[in-house]
Amino acid sequence: MKKAIYFSAFLGSFFILISYIGLKLELHFVHWALPLGIGLILIVSLPLFIIDYVDRSKKINKAKQSLDKKSQAGHSSKQTKKKSIDKYPSFSQRKSGLEWGGGNIHGSSAKRGSKRGFLRH
Repeated sequence: MKKAIYFSAFLGSFFILISYIGLKLELHFVHWALPLGIGLILIVSLPLFIIDYVDRSKKINKAKQSLDKKSQAGHSSKQTKKKSIDKYPSFSQRKSGLEWGGGNIHGSSAKRGSKRGFLRH
């Protein structure tokens, strides 16, 4: 299907180009090229492209629905013990005044107002 779409679009564009060149060079034997090129694009390429797009959309929607059914049937949200990504300090929103230690031994504990407190004794 893709090959037919590309081939007919290329051929239609080619005929339109030949028509344009024939118009500029005032050739009288290429008067058929413009209607043929536009016809190929409008009658062959465009409907094939639309059919391909609709088929692809149906496949995607069908896959999404099957995944939704599998996820709903498999387990509920209460049964999962997956941690939320927002609970990790590097991904959560920082509260004002709360600073995380940068690479020090106490880096996992947040302290207010003592960013480099581990250097002082």
